[in-house]
Amino acid sequence: MLKIEEIAFTFSPREKIMFRALKIIGKMLRRNPMGDLDMYPADLMKVLVGGEVRDPNGEEYVTYFINKAAKELREEGEI
Repeated sequence: MLKIEEIAFTFSPREKIMFRALKIIGKMLRRNPMGDLDMYPADLMKVLVGGEVRDPNGEEYVTYFINKAAKELREEGEI
């Protein structure tokens, strides 16, 4: 699993903007989770349950989605 702190310092300006957008999304999702929980994958439920206390800024969402994207890109041979 990628740790965002380990790669964030290498980002280009464009990547920094995209990463900041992802962090904003993570924080917003933490404060206002999507309503239809049946749509959440099982592994994302771990991020949701109890997160408002454990992770108020939504960093777990950021980590989840970065790792999901990296996995898909590896499977597609893009990275």
